[in-house]
Amino acid sequence: MIGLLIAYMLIQTVFNQGNAKNTSIVYSLFWLVSYIYLINVINRNLEIRTILSILLLMAWLFFIAILIQKGCQLAGIGVWNQNRAIETTLLESSIRLNGLSPEPSYGSLILIALGYVYWQLSGHKIGVIWFPVICSIVVMESSIGYIGLVLLFLSGCPIRYRFIAIVIIISIGFFIGTVGNGGPIYRIYELLLGIYNGQDLETLQLIDNSAAQRYIPFINYIRATPFDDIGLYVGHGAGSSRILMLDYIIGVDTDIGFLGGFLPGYLFDFGLIGTALVFLVIKRNAITSQSSFEWWLLLLVSVNANFNTQLFWFVLTLLTVGKICLTNASDLVKKGTLMQPVTESQRCTQI
Repeated sequence: MIGLLIAYMLIQTVFNQGNAKNTSIVYSLFWLVSYIYLINVINRNLEIRTILSILLLMAWLFFIAILIQKGCQLAGIGVWNQNRAIETTLLESSIRLNGLSPEPSYGSLILIALGYVYWQLSGHKIGVIWFPVICSIVVMESSIGYIGLVLLFLSGCPIRYRFIAIVIIISIGFFIGTVGNGGPIYRIYELLLGIYNGQDLETLQLIDNSAAQRYIPFINYIRATPFDDIGLYVGHGAGSSRILMLDYIIGVDTDIGFLGGFLPGYLFDFGLIGTALVFLVIKRNAITSQSSFEWWLLLLVSVNANFNTQLFWFVLTLLTVGKICLTNASDLVKKGTLMQPVTESQRCTQI
């Protein structure tokens, strides 16, 4: 399936030389080849216990970086990595910490992916990894991070208790949204309230510009593109969205170009056919049958990061590692359900 995706991307680029950027397709091929190589290395060499140690180390290093940033902020000596920590909206400008990531939303998705895969491979134990994960997301004040944590909680919640959990979460969110005047939960509440009241996209952008830049381009592109447009199905060429997608975005620096997510960036570049092939590759290599959360996580990633980004491939690789280990460690999996914790001798052997 990966070979079919590579073939489609190459052929599509050849037929779109007017718009396509050759450097973009080369970069895409680099990621695909690196992905294949990395998975082969993991298949042959790493034990599950080693993977768990690496995941835990990453989470704690990220948390330590957040603590350093917060300490600098409280001490008034300037936030370390400050140029990437400033998050500006049309309503307010504030420093939102980002740790080792370019921005808070990226960091939150990285941490959630680390925690989820660790939870899978450790036998669904509530391990020490959740302390640095949750604390970091709270300090970064990322709306995407809060949404991801809620989705993860609901997907792991027994079905008989899920409705009650949803009611409790909505009630808490409504209460904070009505009495609060800031923070990620308040922004989520205001956005949902604006959507419910039918406010236009420009007004919604005033609530949270960062969030708006993630979903407005996709909505505008779908609205503006007729179903008989061949470009909707086969795309416009690798990297063409960097410039051509500017027509669908509000209030961005045109000198930088479109730097949005897989949806709609990759959809614009390679069309519905290319997008479908990517999701087939993901389903075959990275998605287990145990939880719908993996698709929710990838959806959050897809509106934040495009195909040629470290975040996209980091999360995809983590989920793939999790699937390989769950598929091949017979002591961990029985009829699709994780049964017991890993042992040091269990390996992620090749499929």
